[in-house]
Order: sequence, then structure tokens, then C-alpha cells
Amino acid sequence: MKKNILFYLIASCVLGAFISYFFIKYSLENDKPVAGLKISNAHTPGKTTEESAATGQVYCDYNVSRLKGYKYVKPLLNEERECESEKYSSLKVDIQNFVDYYKRAGTVSYYSVFLKNLTTDEWMVINPNQGYHPGSMIKVAVLLTYLRMAETNPALLNNYIAYDKDNTAYPFVRYKSDSIILGNRYKVKDLLYFMIAHSDNRATVVLENYMDKNVFNRTFSDLGLPVLSFSDTSYRILPKTYTNFFSVIYNAGIVSITSSEFAASLLTESTFNEGIIKQLDPGIKVAHKFGEWGNGYQKELHETGIVYINDNPYILTVMTNGGDWNVLSNMISQISKMVYDRMSKRSSATAMK
Repeated sequence: MKKNILFYLIASCVLGAFISYFFIKYSLENDKPVAGLKISNAHTPGKTTEESAATGQVYCDYNVSRLKGYKYVKPLLNEERECESEKYSSLKVDIQNFVDYYKRAGTVSYYSVFLKNLTTDEWMVINPNQGYHPGSMIKVAVLLTYLRMAETNPALLNNYIAYDKDNTAYPFVRYKSDSIILGNRYKVKDLLYFMIAHSDNRATVVLENYMDKNVFNRTFSDLGLPVLSFSDTSYRILPKTYTNFFSVIYNAGIVSITSSEFAASLLTESTFNEGIIKQLDPGIKVAHKFGEWGNGYQKELHETGIVYINDNPYILTVMTNGGDWNVLSNMISQISKMVYDRMSKRSSATAMK
């Protein structure tokens, strides 16, 4: 009798082990959560491996960029997950389907989109390896350069510079705004305002003439970018890479919190209203900068902006190439609206929790 009981106990254990093995194997192969199973893969910081397993989601490690050159501190420049978020996969498809209409019509040659949620660090990208002429978007780098210079020379922003001569041959610009006037003197901070809010090329040239080129070059190298020469017409920038200029402003990673706040406030005063902000509610704050480039038959229009919604902001960069300014600007504005509609729903859902 005892032998029979012992036999059944052993048989039950062996059978249970086989069932458990094949159940776990099936669950993992089919991407299904196994309750109570510990997973050793990377998971979201702050979540236990049990919680990661219970959600059935795939989590990524983080890429962290820090500012070098200091002895005791390494300020945070940017923090980002290594892989795209599945949350935005349907939005990505919607954007691609929308732009395919323009591509089939031949009015858009190529485009790129980068979106990052600044609260969760989740992101998505379309056509990440396509390079573009940065155009006036480089003015954000000039702004950061002057703010870095001002940290060692606090009086700099209130210094006056005379705009008394100008032999520059300015290129054609599609989107014009206010400009500084020849013969006047301007404070540096006022020149920065014209350069960012009005994308004024004349104010930019004045600032470039008095700018510390070493600090300018270091701003690029700190962000892992090739140093820019203003005479280099072959310089290209990637959408995800350019977004780093806005990330370091939001994170106050390159200049102080006060200077970063000043930079973001200038960007919210941009008068360009044909892109990201065109279809958004006027009450929504957006820190944004556009850039344009053209050679007569080929045109590029780009814009990056931090959109502030319900304390859950996101960064959006859209870069485009085609033959019609109106098509490119409308495409940027429509993509922005699509992103906002999706992000505002998530933001509202988060706020209600």
C-alpha cells in the first residue's frame, strides 16, 4: 500500500513538472505573461520584474547622455529608452498613411518624424536616417551658445551691439517676419529675441560676428554632433539628433535652470504659425523653431516644438522635402494635430487617475 502511494506521489511530481515546463515555454514563445514568473530581461526602472512580467510588455534599457568636462559632476543632457514604444505604433501607421497621399501625388519627396513623451521618455521615429539641411533651426544652437557665454559673463545679455554695417547677401526666405534696423543699437538679449521669435537672419549675423566660436563648436560636440561650419552647404542633420537641442533646454542640461527657462520662453514667442501650432488651440504653449531651405526646385521645411499639455509635455520634430511650401507646411500642421489628439487623450487619461 505504501509503495503504491509513493509511486503515485512520484508520478504526480514528474507530471506536474512537465506540465509547468511546457506551459511556461508556450507562454514565453507567444509573448504571454506568466503570473509570478521572474524575468531577468531589462525592465522599466522602478518596476519589479514580477510587475514587468504581469503586464506582458517589453521594456528597454535607457540611453543616458551626460555633459563631460567637469571634475565632480556630470549634468544630465538626455535620457531615452533604447527602443520605440509600442504605444505609438498605430499613430505611426496613421501618419505614414496620411503622408503616402502626398507622396503618391508627387508633392512630397521624403519626410521624417520624431516624437518623444517627456514624462515617460517613450518615443517613436519615422525615417530616422534621412538627413536634412537644418536652415534656421541652427539658431537654437546660437541661442545656447550665448547663454553659455553669459554664465561666465553675466553682463553679456545687457551689452549693446551696433548694427551699423551689413554686407551679407541674404538668401530668399519664404516666411518673413520683423527684423532689426540698420543703424540701431541692440542689447544682446533683444537680438536673441529677434533671432528666435522672428527667425531674423540679420540679428543672427550680428550675433554670429560676436559669438565665441569655440563655445559654439563645443555645444555641437557636447551633443554628439559634427561641428557646423556656416559656409558648409553639405551639412545635414537627422531629426532625432536635432531634437537634442530642445531636450537639453527642457532638462536644463547645458545651461542653468534660469537660462534654460529663458531659452524656452523665447521659443514660445516664435511668430511662425504655419506648422506645429497652426491647428492647435491658441491657449496651448509651444516652444518651437522652424527652418527652411530651398534651391529653386527643391524645398525643405522643418519644425521642432515642445508642446505643453496637462504637465505632460512632448517633443515633436517634423522634417520635410518637396516642391510646394504650402503642402509642406500643411503636412507639418496636420501631423502635429494628429500627434496632439493622440497625446492629449493619453494626458487626460493620466490626469484622471
